[in-house]
Amino acid sequence: MTQVVNLSGNPDIDGILWGWEWGSGGAQDLTFSFPTGTAEYNYQEIDNFSAFTAIQQTAVRTALANVASFTNLTFTETTAAGATLRYANADKINYTDDSNVASHTGLHVPGNAPGTAEANPPELGYNGNAPFSAMGAQGDAWFVTGGYTNPVLGSFQDAAGIMHETGHNLGLKHGHVTQDGHGVTFPALPADHNSYEYSVMTYSQFPGDNATNGDNAPDHPTTYMQDDIAALQYMYGANYGVTAHNGNTIYTWSSFTGQEFIDGVGQGAPQSNYVLMTVWDGGGTDTYDLSNYTTNLSVDLNPGAWTILDTSAAHAQRADLGNDGAGGAEYFARGNIANALIDPNNPTETASLIDNANGGSGNDTMTGNDIDNVLRGNGGNDTIDGRGGTNTVVYSGTRLQYIATLLGSGAIQIADQRGGSADGTDTVTNIQNFQFADGTFNQTEVLNRPPVLSPDPGSPHSLTELADTTNSAALQELLGTLTFSDANVGDTHTASAAPDSATWSGGATIPLATQAALATALTDSIGVDGTSGTLNWQFDLADKNLDFLATGETLTVVYDLTVSDHHTGSSVSDSSTQQVTVVFTGTNDPVSVVPALSDLTGTISELPGVTGSSTPDETSGAIAFTDPDLNDRPSATIDTASETVTWQDATHDFTSELTPAQIASLEAAFTITPEGGNTNAGKIDWSFSIADKDLDFLSVGESLIVTVPVIIDDAHGGAVTQDVVLTINGANDAPIAVTDSNGTAKKSTLVDASHGLLSNDTDPDVHDQGHLVVSAVDGAAGNVGHTVVGTYGSLTLNADGSYVYVANNGGLPSQIVAQDTFDYTIADPHGATASSTLSIVVFNPGADYQAGSHTTLNGGNGQDVLDGSAGHDILIGGNGPDVLIGGDGDTLTGNNGPDTFLFRPHFGTNVITDFDLHNDAVQLDKSIFTSVDDMLANHATDTAAGAVITDAFGDTITFAGIHTAQLQAHAGDFHLV
Repeated sequence: MTQVVNLSGNPDIDGILWGWEWGSGGAQDLTFSFPTGTAEYNYQEIDNFSAFTAIQQTAVRTALANVASFTNLTFTETTAAGATLRYANADKINYTDDSNVASHTGLHVPGNAPGTAEANPPELGYNGNAPFSAMGAQGDAWFVTGGYTNPVLGSFQDAAGIMHETGHNLGLKHGHVTQDGHGVTFPALPADHNSYEYSVMTYSQFPGDNATNGDNAPDHPTTYMQDDIAALQYMYGANYGVTAHNGNTIYTWSSFTGQEFIDGVGQGAPQSNYVLMTVWDGGGTDTYDLSNYTTNLSVDLNPGAWTILDTSAAHAQRADLGNDGAGGAEYFARGNIANALIDPNNPTETASLIDNANGGSGNDTMTGNDIDNVLRGNGGNDTIDGRGGTNTVVYSGTRLQYIATLLGSGAIQIADQRGGSADGTDTVTNIQNFQFADGTFNQTEVLNRPPVLSPDPGSPHSLTELADTTNSAALQELLGTLTFSDANVGDTHTASAAPDSATWSGGATIPLATQAALATALTDSIGVDGTSGTLNWQFDLADKNLDFLATGETLTVVYDLTVSDHHTGSSVSDSSTQQVTVVFTGTNDPVSVVPALSDLTGTISELPGVTGSSTPDETSGAIAFTDPDLNDRPSATIDTASETVTWQDATHDFTSELTPAQIASLEAAFTITPEGGNTNAGKIDWSFSIADKDLDFLSVGESLIVTVPVIIDDAHGGAVTQDVVLTINGANDAPIAVTDSNGTAKKSTLVDASHGLLSNDTDPDVHDQGHLVVSAVDGAAGNVGHTVVGTYGSLTLNADGSYVYVANNGGLPSQIVAQDTFDYTIADPHGATASSTLSIVVFNPGADYQAGSHTTLNGGNGQDVLDGSAGHDILIGGNGPDVLIGGDGDTLTGNNGPDTFLFRPHFGTNVITDFDLHNDAVQLDKSIFTSVDDMLANHATDTAAGAVITDAFGDTITFAGIHTAQLQAHAGDFHLV
């Protein structure tokens, strides 16, 4: 988007306006690029194209950064096609041959013969006239091949090349000519400003120069100059942001290279030692610091005015702007540093004005502007005029080292009386404030001689904080007297005291309450008045204001005690100040716990009905602490020797039953961690976490109390112990019922009267053990203590676990092992239950029944029933037809005879070492597999050890030395019963 720019009414601006601007004016971001080929240009012809070199690119970036520092334009470099501003080299270019599209047509050398550079400003057609450039070329800058290869700062190639063409591309015209645009005639620059001193857009090197003579100037501007800045600000707005140095900025220049420094950062040295530039500053309190110069300076802070770095005929560092080309003298720029004009869109702004200036060691002339200026002449005999505002002149010495004289002209002469006259003798006008090393004075005050107050003979005074005492109102007290003299007879004196400084050896920030107390702790008064007098002072401070000091730390408090005169016939007082210094030494104050901000108890509960769980039971909290000594960093430890654990219910104390391992586990479950932001105050986070299975021994209604003493120590002898009390509540866990097995001959009675069925059942809750009962048989509570009929006999199972089984007299099956299995349920005193089975094998009289656990069972020559269901047994049959009952971890060997291997549900891992495919049999509970065929087809696999049958629960039977195919071929060996 492009829009019209109208006349501003300021000839310094209108003299370089093209008449069009990018966008809608104001703040905007323009892209720029350095194309690497002609593909992105929609031109008629481009001859011998070459991309910009690195040094050319740097010059462009520098120029655009300069523009961005004083306007609201920003610039974004891109490698994409179609950037707003494009820079390249070529021998010839032809934007278009169509004069209806652009007046700038035809194949030509950039800049036309003899060939320099040209740019294409933003512009639209107007009243039927074509724009200067084709739309597709606007924003493009072209430089003749080989003509601009070294655009260093201050060179023709930079100022009259890169900066100049960039100015065109942003909407600036030549300053030395008039130009019509959109029906408006834009004038040339005013004659006295038609020079490089005011604009890089003119061909005139200096006022009166013939612009057609070509450039023969050795030196050129290193920035856009004041008219360029004003014109671009008129179009795009003025920059008051960070990139315009809107902070408190110090500008300096090197007297050896001419390089500018902004806040100590070099901005690049020009090609030779000269300075020609314009400063725009976006705000803040800013200073021209020329204290490094020894020449006679002329510093003028007014907008558009110049600072001259050497007013002598030697004109050191003034830019040589060439001559008329006809033997005329060299023209040296009228100044070195120009101040930018006031923002053309905001004529009342003062932010851009430079506030302060520091002169050098020569005889300088310094002129302020309309705002408040601070002017420092430094060495030499300087002439200083503050102009408008409330201005301050600065001197390096104290007031009494100078003599101030009111001259007949109304100016004030300030003469330095020190040896060597470091600040010389200055003549100042329009100065309201005189700043010396010991204070700032107005015009009246500089003519009066102040009283002289003697130093405090007792400073520094020493006091010590009360030890191990906090919040005490007891006073720390001191008294003293100073003497004074005054050469002015008749002056009446008053005393005042004010805090000067308070320095804490332990840190930068003293507590606000202490600061407030110190502010009024010292009072003073005049004792004896006259040309010789006394000033009495008293210091009182409550000790509680020193509590923040740690052991050995100091608080050094300095007060300014001032005696002021009231000079006869004047309302202005002069004064003399001495200091009283008090040094406090800190002692230790104890650390304490803050209960209101602390969590000093915690409760967790065992998971009900869950055993063997590794899930952590957890609780956490924090102990808040504070230490009045601000630099103390208390640490925390657990007093492990004093930790206690108790175990109890409502009526019993079971603590003695806890094992050392249990106690250690409970104590180790408590940990502490200091919070990361702790200082003299903070929190110690604590947590208690224990695996739920470690609490299984607790019964419902029982609890553990873990008391953990935590010691918080300030490392200076102060410590506090705080107990954290954890309550762990027990929950009921179900008993664990284990399968039972027995055997008896038919027509016999098997009696277990010693609670044998419950003897292998347990309860995780320690105190429930021994209180288990049988609560149901085959799912019915009514069956307890009553006869339940099985297939091969009848069972009477009593609540206490004793039972009687009466075997029938009938015949036993020939192919399978006869057994009855009864379900039973046990219950703990709290109603939790568990179920298991009682299996009884019935065999013919004469058979030998053996059972065991973790043992070896050996058969004899007759029929044997070897019951390894309890697990981890070695069963070795004899020579008869034996029954071997498997259990988890069993190894079964039948030996001779037709043997039967019996497996009940959840039989575990078993190995049959000598299964005889032609003689032995395997009997499994029918609940384990759906069929023999399914078992052998889908649950049998071959391994190196032999065929393995695996059920849905991972229980296995390994047939050593047997293959699956053999088992499948002898499916009749298997029975599901």
